[in-house]
Amino acid sequence: MNCNMMFKKIISFLLFFFLIFTQPLCVNAKEERSLPRGEVLIIYSDHASKEQIENVFRIVEILTYEGVQATFAPALKCVGKLERYDNIILYELEVYPPELIEELWKVEGSRRLLFVGNCFLKNYLDYTLRSTAYECYEGEAGTVVYEFEAFQQKQSLAVIEEPVFLKNYEYQSGKVLVGALEKYFCASQGRITHISVSDLNNSLVLSAFVKELSLWRKENEQNCVEYYVIDKVYPFQNPAKLLEVVQEIQEKDAFFIISVMPVYNHEDYPAMQQFCEVLKYAQDNGGMIFLYAPVNQMDSFDVDLVNEYLSLAISAYVKQGVYPMGLQVPKNWIRNNDTVEIMSRFKTIMVSENVDDWIEEDWSRVNGNLVYQNDHQWIAHANTIDQEGDNSISVYNSFMLSKDLWEVSHSFYTNTDTMVYKNGQIYLNGIPMDKTYVPAERETDFSYKRNQLQRFSRDLTNENHKLLVAVVIVALLFIAFIIVARRNNRSRFFYEDEEDMDEYWENKR
Repeated sequence: MNCNMMFKKIISFLLFFFLIFTQPLCVNAKEERSLPRGEVLIIYSDHASKEQIENVFRIVEILTYEGVQATFAPALKCVGKLERYDNIILYELEVYPPELIEELWKVEGSRRLLFVGNCFLKNYLDYTLRSTAYECYEGEAGTVVYEFEAFQQKQSLAVIEEPVFLKNYEYQSGKVLVGALEKYFCASQGRITHISVSDLNNSLVLSAFVKELSLWRKENEQNCVEYYVIDKVYPFQNPAKLLEVVQEIQEKDAFFIISVMPVYNHEDYPAMQQFCEVLKYAQDNGGMIFLYAPVNQMDSFDVDLVNEYLSLAISAYVKQGVYPMGLQVPKNWIRNNDTVEIMSRFKTIMVSENVDDWIEEDWSRVNGNLVYQNDHQWIAHANTIDQEGDNSISVYNSFMLSKDLWEVSHSFYTNTDTMVYKNGQIYLNGIPMDKTYVPAERETDFSYKRNQLQRFSRDLTNENHKLLVAVVIVALLFIAFIIVARRNNRSRFFYEDEEDMDEYWENKR
């Protein structure tokens, strides 16, 4: 009995000993997992401002559209983890632990470092005994000049805080004019690349940053493909205007996308059929159809409900011979785990400039672009640097290799349907579908299946139209009588005696 008790005590002691000595390891493992691995690490300032964090999100979005797994975190969280990443972006670092510079110095020989902003570059070069490698200037504003294509040069005023520039460099691009000085926008020396302007709220700076970021990471420029997008087109409207725009783009021999709003019922109405006739004509003549995500107005986001409505909307279009190839979503959907789950059903995603104000953004907690894991093909809203143009047609960018979207595979699944497009053939639930446009006959005696109350409302609406026309006619006659009466009264008022007035009325006869 005593032996058994002693054995139990020994077992209990060993378990207690095991738990104590393994607990720190579990905590460390949790800390390690808190900062996910990725191709690019973005380090920003501890206690960064809301605007700085928003600009970090912009960088993450750009990398996401390029198909890059990005990790981002404040400086304190990144200490001891730099060796995991081949590419490190240091964005406007102002508050950071001193050991971060020491670690950067150790990995500089084997990692690419991109400094965005000036203050931290100066501190880093000072610490590594290279204070003669840069030059400082005074000023808080300057002009950015950047050339995107041959002879397409743009310029814009921009905020440039504490201007610092490398003295020697192997590569330089763009110009920054500070007073009478002309310096670079972006330059590289060894493993260090420096972008001197960090104001990503500036459209020109953001566009130039996108180009330089792609060049820095890949060491060769990855050109964007541009598409015209007829954005957020609503069903049940007069399709003549849509057809006019489609034919206008066709004349330019350009690839284009039509983003249509979802419809959940009445898909067999004549107005919907006429609308889909234009969509079928477009998809057979180089255009591609995308479905805009259901408009969210839920206090608590319901993934299952949104998927149900997406299934209804896609089914409504498919019944009319229209085959959406992708989903268009508000730009902050890529920052929320629930919406990322919805997007995972679609291979091709187009991101609009709109924001869904009803969802909570999760990026501040996850420190990585989890949407990268879904291996999407991305089409993003083009950054506008011109202040003129036609606002009925938007321009979107993509880093896909082919300019013709019909040469790229697409797929999605809903609660009811699965669609795959590959090798020029659409398969709906495994059945080959033909997208060749064949004009459909219009129904002249369509039955709307209205009940007695609906028919009465319809008749009352028609009668109201007639009554409105009659009221307008009577009102016009009344106004005419008033005008004639006022003219007569005015004429009578200006005659001084009765003889003149009698002569006036005699002439009127």
